[in-house]
Amino acid sequence: MNFVVSGNACFVARNEQRASYSRCPQIALGHLSNLCAEKGFFLTADLFETLAKEFPSMTFKIAGPIVAPEVDVRLRELLNQFPDQVAYVGAVYGRAKQEFFQTIDAFVFPTLYPLEAQPNVIYEAMASGNLILATDRGCIAEMVPAGAGLVIADPSKFTNETAAFVRANVQGRNLTAQKAEIIKHFEQERLKASSQFSTLLELFA
Repeated sequence: MNFVVSGNACFVARNEQRASYSRCPQIALGHLSNLCAEKGFFLTADLFETLAKEFPSMTFKIAGPIVAPEVDVRLRELLNQFPDQVAYVGAVYGRAKQEFFQTIDAFVFPTLYPLEAQPNVIYEAMASGNLILATDRGCIAEMVPAGAGLVIADPSKFTNETAAFVRANVQGRNLTAQKAEIIKHFEQERLKASSQFSTLLELFA
């Protein structure tokens, strides 16, 4: 029996209008999901709080619907504590989602969801050249190549190890070449997945 597997990259559009890579040294981190514990909101909030205290020029953008009341409380704490650094833009779709990824440098996704597979949102972030800072769930470790960010196996170590990674590899760095390589990798994955999907369709033609 033959098997054909198609990756999700073929379902993610290219980001044709990519942002300038000249924001450095003001680095922007972002998180987009259904805002809840399972999708990593509280780990993201802890990371943002840790880094915001150290780097007043670093900014943090959060997007997505609030689906748990405790998220609203923690989000308000961040906004009140760091009004010039943290922004919440609500749920974003289509062009607004692309613009979200264009305005950040690294995408934070410490998901704890036990059924995580190959989240499209990571490919959407990579389409804009964003570094990926995530936990190892589903296929995420396979999606993020060397040099494209950091994937942490133990969620209890996410805040400390990711903060150390940002200090050493992101803050104050010119990320132009790194972002270009991430986009190139996404394009390769998209082309491969598109070919796989075409083969899959032919099997049912």
